[in-house]
Amino acid sequence: MRAKEFLLLEYRRDITAQKMGDKLISAFQRLENGSSLPDNLYGAWTVVDMVVRPQFHFDKSIIMNILGQRTSISKATAPEILQQIKPALVDAILAQLEEGDPTPHKEYSQWVAARYITGDTQMEDVGSTLREYLYKFNVLKRKKMLKPPANDINKYNSFGNFMDNMDQYALPEDEVVNKGKSTEVYRSADVRVIVPEDEPAACYYGRGTRWCTAATQGNNYYNHYSRQGPLYILLPQHPKYDGEKYQLHFPSDQFMDEEDEQVDSLSELLSRFDLVRFFKQQEPEIKEYIAFADDSVLVPLLKRIKEIGTELFYDEVTAWEDQDDSWHSWRHEQAFERGYVTDDGDVDWDQVGNDRDLNDYEDYNEDMKYWHRAVETALNYSPDSIRYFLESDRDGNNDRAGNGTGDDYKLDQLDAVMARIVRYETANNDDQVAEDIERTIAVRRDNNRIQRTDPEWTVSRVGGYPR
Repeated sequence: MRAKEFLLLEYRRDITAQKMGDKLISAFQRLENGSSLPDNLYGAWTVVDMVVRPQFHFDKSIIMNILGQRTSISKATAPEILQQIKPALVDAILAQLEEGDPTPHKEYSQWVAARYITGDTQMEDVGSTLREYLYKFNVLKRKKMLKPPANDINKYNSFGNFMDNMDQYALPEDEVVNKGKSTEVYRSADVRVIVPEDEPAACYYGRGTRWCTAATQGNNYYNHYSRQGPLYILLPQHPKYDGEKYQLHFPSDQFMDEEDEQVDSLSELLSRFDLVRFFKQQEPEIKEYIAFADDSVLVPLLKRIKEIGTELFYDEVTAWEDQDDSWHSWRHEQAFERGYVTDDGDVDWDQVGNDRDLNDYEDYNEDMKYWHRAVETALNYSPDSIRYFLESDRDGNNDRAGNGTGDDYKLDQLDAVMARIVRYETANNDDQVAEDIERTIAVRRDNNRIQRTDPEWTVSRVGGYPR
């Protein structure tokens, strides 16, 4: 037996923890978002995140389940708590990663841990999708269907590289395929839409994908997601490439292609298959997205944002005008030149106030005139203009503000979108009106409306920062 194979078979968690512990914790904090973790690990993740990013946490203490123990934590106590739980946390992380290894002796677990550290994927997919691929790898290797170097797990330097290579192979057809129970909710000449009603159906219709809901080995997350709402699997009748599939889950805002990557544009995808109207009926919550909101909802919201935004702009003009010493000096000089002088030889400000030429600050300040024009242009964006702005990523900030597309913005983020548009039109990332809009405007669902004819969404001016 080769030494490398022996080491794989003799995997020991304690030795791996000693070698990789700190790096595993760092990757754990960086890769996971907390919400998809088990409760005990979510608390531990919060402790680590408090240490790494204290600015994102409140000062007050909170009580959380940390590795099975209810513990009070705060930014001040997090470093000490982390030191106390570090051995147990590393052990728990490795236990989760081992879920991705289908072999009885965990011969691939050290490779899984090393790849996790490099930042390839989250735990959720390790225990489901990766396990599926490692099961396939192990079967093919055992049946000698993989030639060197493809049969050496250590030759793969990333999960992506490994799965891409495994996609070139098919498992032997020695099992009966269980299609499970599903419902075809839509069919046209272009696409079929399937809703799986059990795990076998999710696996069957998800064959050839990297979805954690289609894993037949290890952890399958079908039940986790289906409890929140239906999973829609889109099967193109005329796929652009082999294996093209999509899975949509609206409660979690996940709209994935077969590679388990977020689609570039949900609106483009649904428009391609003429599915916008279908999903507006099937999933009314889709109308909460700006891309799919009705104009009858957006127009009054934009009108109110424009009113408040204009007030904010003139507040800034007043502040700018008050602080502009050259403006005040110019008006003073002009007053004397035009004879606006009292008997005592002082400026007669009443006469100055009646002279329109001496009170038009925008006419005096070209920068102010340009700024006003740019802000006004931004506040006059129509619903279609806003959708195009987001879809085309005009300012290049979709990655920074959302999931990389403009589709993930909802109506309660309309103030943030308008602030982006103001910054774009003014060509100023530090535009004060944009900051004021984000700080003082709130778009909210009105859960207390008395009649159905009352607006479901409202815009209000609020105080305080940050909201």
